[in-house]
Amino acid sequence: MKINRINPESSIDYVGKFGPVFFTSGCNFNCGFCYNLKDESLMSKEDVERFMKNLEAKARQKWYTGVTICGGEPTLQPGLIGFIRRLKDMGLAVKLDTNGSRFGVLQELHKEKLVDYVAMDVKGPLHLYRQIIGVEHFDERDDLLKGMSIVQRFPGHEYRTTDTPIIENGKIRWLTSDEMEDMAKYIADYTQDNSHTHFLQKYIPVQGRINDSRLEEIGETSDEVLEQHIQAIRKWLPNAKIR
Repeated sequence: MKINRINPESSIDYVGKFGPVFFTSGCNFNCGFCYNLKDESLMSKEDVERFMKNLEAKARQKWYTGVTICGGEPTLQPGLIGFIRRLKDMGLAVKLDTNGSRFGVLQELHKEKLVDYVAMDVKGPLHLYRQIIGVEHFDERDDLLKGMSIVQRFPGHEYRTTDTPIIENGKIRWLTSDEMEDMAKYIADYTQDNSHTHFLQKYIPVQGRINDSRLEEIGETSDEVLEQHIQAIRKWLPNAKIR
């Protein structure tokens, strides 16, 4: 496992659980608004192992109850399954944050019952997906919709979207309410379920750290835009909420 950093204690990343957040390094997307791609440094194996031994001791004491694994994109890590097995052997619940593009890995994790909760990022409407993620060769069916279908089978799951600006023809603009509605519609249609929990998240540019510095100019998502977009999403996903 290539671990970039560890937040030793969190009660907000995995709701209802208390424990660390592991940030893995590397991603197969290149989203302009992302701020996790700037730092590719890695923790040493010795530091990670030292933390894991401390984690195991605290898990036995029931001090820690759950962990979150995020990225980057964790499913790119060849050691992910073994790493999660170790966490499960400690008696910890595991939450995985993913872009859903690695269907085979998600399928294996589901088959082995290794993950308790999956949060999948859904970036926007299908016709803008490649533009948003900065990847030209992307198969929306195999790299997105199949992932979405397996995510809903885990014991707990959510879909979530950052209400982000995009750059189109050299100009920065927000996604529209119609585009947000299109996104919600394909989630409901493809999974054949409109009861999913969906979170709409505010875009907050981290100055000097986001992948495309041009997106710093527009500022964070306004409350007015968030409200318009959540109403559009709720037409197809009535349980959608602003986080």
